[in-house]
Amino acid sequence: MKKRRWVRLTALCLCLLLTGCGRYADRVRSAAAPAAVSAATGVHKNAKAREEMTRVSRAEMTVLYFDEESRSIAVYDANAGKLWRALPEKTDAGAAMLTLQILADGQLLTLNTQDDCDPAHTEVTTNDDGVLLRYRFQKPLESGETLTFTLPLEVTVTDGCMRVRVDCASLAEEKLPRGVKLLSLSVLPFFGAQTQAGDDDFLLLPDGCGSVIYTKGTPETFDPVAIPAYAPDENGACARVAAFGQRVENGGFVALAEEGDALLTVHAEKRTKAGGVDRVYPVFTLTETKEDARGTLYCARQTTDAVLTLSYRFLAGETATPMGMAAACRELLLRGGTLDLLTPMRNDQTMPFHLSLIGAATVQTAGKTTRTLQTLTDFSAAQELLEYLRSKGIGNIRLRYRGLLLGALAQRSFRLSSTVSGVASLQSFTSAVQPLGVTVYPEARLLTGADGTLPKTARDCFGKKQTAAETILQTPALSSAAMLSRCAADRLDGRTHDLLVALRRLGADRVCIPDAATVLSVDCASKQAPDAQKTRDLVASQLSSLAAERPLMLDGANLYALKYAESVLNVPMAATYTNALTTSVPFLQAILHGYTFYSGEAMNLADDPQEALLLAAQCGAAPYYEWYAADYGTPEQPDALSYIQSIAQAQQSWQTLQTLFDGLCDKPITAFETIRDGVTCTTFGAEHVYVNFTDAPVTAGGVTVPARGVLRVAA
Repeated sequence: MKKRRWVRLTALCLCLLLTGCGRYADRVRSAAAPAAVSAATGVHKNAKAREEMTRVSRAEMTVLYFDEESRSIAVYDANAGKLWRALPEKTDAGAAMLTLQILADGQLLTLNTQDDCDPAHTEVTTNDDGVLLRYRFQKPLESGETLTFTLPLEVTVTDGCMRVRVDCASLAEEKLPRGVKLLSLSVLPFFGAQTQAGDDDFLLLPDGCGSVIYTKGTPETFDPVAIPAYAPDENGACARVAAFGQRVENGGFVALAEEGDALLTVHAEKRTKAGGVDRVYPVFTLTETKEDARGTLYCARQTTDAVLTLSYRFLAGETATPMGMAAACRELLLRGGTLDLLTPMRNDQTMPFHLSLIGAATVQTAGKTTRTLQTLTDFSAAQELLEYLRSKGIGNIRLRYRGLLLGALAQRSFRLSSTVSGVASLQSFTSAVQPLGVTVYPEARLLTGADGTLPKTARDCFGKKQTAAETILQTPALSSAAMLSRCAADRLDGRTHDLLVALRRLGADRVCIPDAATVLSVDCASKQAPDAQKTRDLVASQLSSLAAERPLMLDGANLYALKYAESVLNVPMAATYTNALTTSVPFLQAILHGYTFYSGEAMNLADDPQEALLLAAQCGAAPYYEWYAADYGTPEQPDALSYIQSIAQAQQSWQTLQTLFDGLCDKPITAFETIRDGVTCTTFGAEHVYVNFTDAPVTAGGVTVPARGVLRVAA
């Protein structure tokens, strides 16, 4: 009894000392210590009703509540009439406001705020907009030492949006015991967690173009999903947009990582017959790690000092759909400045024809070990090809010229390849093709050192059935550390300046950057390597400098780069994870459509070019082809990169998409529906675009969509 009185007296003194100080001076208190409970039940075993919790914010439609007993928050969305809890109503072992994974004495341990924080020393500070929780972690280690540190969590509600903020600077300053590393942090990992689901309930994942996991039903098993932002995992999954969402009954939410996005991995779990909950949640990397082939884990020396900020927008009724979530996410991106209110499309709303011409590449003849730089499409051949396309009615061509500029970040200057240009200048070539409706973007690598090479997708066209007479185009392997070895903070700024100087000297009024929106790897073994967030910020700042002087074309669709692009190539058109519960949705495209022009993979390199065309129609993408004027094919194995093989197909694709999206290029994607297996309907403004991937005509919505075809119908 005396001990409890002492704790209360200490809390009262703390309250008096802190009142009137700092940002949260309105109300300061120390949370009362709850009765000790086991980790199996947690301190949140009795979830309170909304009326029993403390109302924090003064907002009327989106109201923040604080539960003093469980030290957790909940948000009431008046539009949907739904209470979103940070902790589930029913007991769930391990459920917490924050969860940390640490490495201590060679072992991986998991800590959470509900089981590993001293309640008597958890400070709770509130004002009219939110609450600040300062969790004090204490964990005895096998070494006999006690791991002790403080982690702040700030939750505010303004303008109908909940913002969750964790400042990691305090973690970077903590003096942790030797051999202890804070590896990752889960923020509100059980927010919205459910044990039941309706017919339309789902989890939204940023996998590829976007996907949903329908949560109705309880399968025997379900493998948890983890999708990193901006850097593909071993399965190729990559979050191009650092966002996720969930629909439950009549309501839903979408969450966007506005700060710390490059450190994010989105996790999703599905309840099964063995138990669990449906949930989607963010995990941020605090210390970069790398595991070698022997299973040895290497950690970076520095723990991130980044600020992690998540913004949650709540939706109701018909807006609680993947496309409604994309619209809300786009609004957050525009407000935050990640996207520009003055869209790159403001000067041209006619769908372009995206074309990559490979001017030169390293070539290796089968049976030989040496490689040489060989011309594949020089200026003369390129102009002849472009005149031919114009004669076929294809206009508004945005030309990415590959292998034309030699040099990269590893070199001091960029120069024009004489094997491609001959004696002609880039200015004379640009002037010659401009009357044909061609805009030229010479390619220059900003981050990686390779030049004059082909992408893996192109290389896959060769070497599958090699013969001694075949010639094979090679791409040097790029290690995961290659980007950072050439991207130190004290070098990239100077190299960007070198590129701008070279572009002015060569007369290039535009440029294509093929790696800044696709390569974002971190070498945790390097002492000088910044973490992923600092690298992302560095790359974005250099793209901003480039875009201020030259319009950009980008390869890849990492969100931090899209603000600066008037064309984006190789935007994913499908998700990586596919199973009976998962469906691809054009979430990324709904953010981009009407903002900038984009394309999927080159249609001539797709496994099924007609399916690539149908995906472009479904997602509102422009046609894209990658060619050269050479021909390395055989009758048994045609050369997919030779323009002769697919120029007729390109004409058909251009005419189909140009007619289909006439007047729709600047219209937002407002709805997407799977009518039945293999048949979808995407709504652009006031027009429906039906796509039939099946081999038979399908009647849906009163219209008949031809087999393997598309149909546009007024809404």
